[in-house]
Amino acid sequence: MPPFIKRHWPILAAILSGVLCGLAFPLWNVPALAWLWQWPLLAALWLVPPVTRRRAFGLGFLMSYAFFLTSLWWLHELGRTAGSLWAGLAAWTLLPLYLALYGGFWAVVVATVGRWRPVEAVSPGDRRHWLSGLFTASLPGLFAAGLNAATWTGLEWLRGVAFSGFGWNSLGVSQYRSPVLIQIADFTGVAGVSFLLLFVGQIGFLTVVRLIREMRDRRLMRPHLDFTLAMALVMITVLYGIARLTPRPDEKTVPVRTLIVQLATPIDLPVTRETLEKIYEDYHDLTSAFCGLGSGVDLVVWPESALPGQFYQRGLQERIDLTLAQGDFHLLTGGDIHEMGTGEDYNCLILMHRRAIEGQIHRKRHLVPFGEYIPLRESFPLFVWVTGSLVPSDFSAGTSIEPLRMEDSPVSLIPLICFEDTMGELARDFVRPEPQIIVNGTNGAWFWESANMEQHLANAIFRTVELRRPMVRAANTGVSCFIDQRGRLIDQGGIDRIEDPDTGSTFTRGTLTQTLDVPLAGEITFYAAHGELFAKLCGLSALLVLAGGWLRRKAAR
Repeated sequence: MPPFIKRHWPILAAILSGVLCGLAFPLWNVPALAWLWQWPLLAALWLVPPVTRRRAFGLGFLMSYAFFLTSLWWLHELGRTAGSLWAGLAAWTLLPLYLALYGGFWAVVVATVGRWRPVEAVSPGDRRHWLSGLFTASLPGLFAAGLNAATWTGLEWLRGVAFSGFGWNSLGVSQYRSPVLIQIADFTGVAGVSFLLLFVGQIGFLTVVRLIREMRDRRLMRPHLDFTLAMALVMITVLYGIARLTPRPDEKTVPVRTLIVQLATPIDLPVTRETLEKIYEDYHDLTSAFCGLGSGVDLVVWPESALPGQFYQRGLQERIDLTLAQGDFHLLTGGDIHEMGTGEDYNCLILMHRRAIEGQIHRKRHLVPFGEYIPLRESFPLFVWVTGSLVPSDFSAGTSIEPLRMEDSPVSLIPLICFEDTMGELARDFVRPEPQIIVNGTNGAWFWESANMEQHLANAIFRTVELRRPMVRAANTGVSCFIDQRGRLIDQGGIDRIEDPDTGSTFTRGTLTQTLDVPLAGEITFYAAHGELFAKLCGLSALLVLAGGWLRRKAAR
C-alpha cells in the first residue's frame, strides 16, 4: 500500500463514504448505495484504536461535506442565474459547510458512545458462559446500530427545522423509486426510511466483520441475532408496503379531471411588453386547446410565478377571465401579489373559477432564504453581495393553513409553493377528513437543466405517502407530473411527465392530463395526526442515552 494511502486512509474513507451516499440520489440514482455508503467511514471509526472526538468530528464533517458537494452540485447554477461565477461557487461550497456540521456531530457519537465493542470469545468448553454468549455477542452491535441510527434520524429532523430549515435529501429520500419500502412513511415520515437504512447498513457491516474474524480465528461461529433482527425489520417493512400497495376494491373515490400546463419560461427571458404578451397568449392557447365547453376538465394548474406582473393588475385579470371563459373549470396559478395597504409582497397560489377577481388566494408560508428574502439584509451586506440582483426585495410569509376549495365539488386542494412540498410537517397542517389533492406549483428555472428538478420530485413523493393524498406537480421547468397516494408517478400510455418526445428532456413546454381518483374518505394517517413524532422520539432517545453516558463518566471520576 502506498505510504500516503496507508497514512491517510481514514480521511479517504470518510470522503468515499460521502461520495457514495451522494451517488444514491438523483442524478446518479444508485439507491443500493444508501445501504452501504457508511461502511468506509465505519471502518475508520471502529476498526482502529479509539479516535479522539476532534478526529471523529473531522471525519464525519468530511464525509458529510463530500455528500452535500456531490448531491447539491446544482447550486453552482445560481452563478449563471445571477450573472456572477462567485455567487454560484459560494452557494455550492458555503451551504454544505453548514450542513456538514450535522455529520460531524453524528460521527462523534458513532466513535464514542455508539462505538461497537466486540464481546470477547468464550471457549465452547466453558458451557456455563458459552450458551449465554451465543446471543450476547450480538447485543453490542444492536445497541450501536440502534443508537447511531436514532442519532442520525434526530439530526436530520433538526437540520430540517433549524435556521429556517433545510431538510432536502434526507437519507430515506434515496429510496423514492422503491414504493414497497417507503409506505411506512404514513407512520414515520421519511425519517423511518432513513432509520432503516442506517440501522440495517451498520448491522450488515458488523456481520461481515464478525464473520471474517470468526473464520480468521477459527472460532465456533455464533448466531448473529443482530443480522436476524435487521432482516426481520426489512421484511416487516416490505410486507407492510405490499399491503398498502394492494388496491382496495371497496374504496370510494371522486374523479377530478386535471390539466397541467408547463411553459418552460427561461429565467433570463428579457422582460418586455412583447415577451409578457407572448407568455399570456401561450398559457391561454395551451389551456384552451383542452378546456372547451364539454371537455370534462375540472382543474387546470399553472406553475409558480406563471404570469409576470402583479395579480391585481386589471389587465392581467382581464386576460385570465378570457381563459376562464373557455369552459367550466377551476384554474390554479402562481402569481405575485403586492398589497397596497401594507406594502408587503407575497408569493401566492390563486384558485379561480369564473372570474379572477373572485379567486381564493394562498400566500406562501415558508420562504426560501436567498431566493425570496435575504437574511440580515441590512446588517450583513455580504449576503446581499453574494445573491447579486436575484432578490432585490423581500417577500413576506403567509400564515393561513386553510385548503383551497373547489366549487360544486367535495374536493379541496392543499396548496404548496416551490420547495414547500419537501416539508412534511408544513403540508400536514392542511389535512382535513375529506377528499383532497396536494397541488404544488414550482419554478426551477433558477437552476437551469440540472439535477435539482429530479431531486425536488424525489423529496416531494413522500408527501403523498405520508398524507395518503394524490399530488399534482406543475413546474415551469422540471418534472410536471401526477403522483398517486402511494408515491407512484401515474403513467398514461408510457408517459408519466411532461417531456420532449424525442429527447426525453423534461425542460420543455407541454401539457399533461389525467383523471385523479381522489379517495372520498380522506384518511387521516398517523403522520398527518402526529407529524415527525418518530424522528423526534429518535432524537430524544439518543439524547437521553448520551446524557446517561456523560453522567456515568462524570460519576466515575
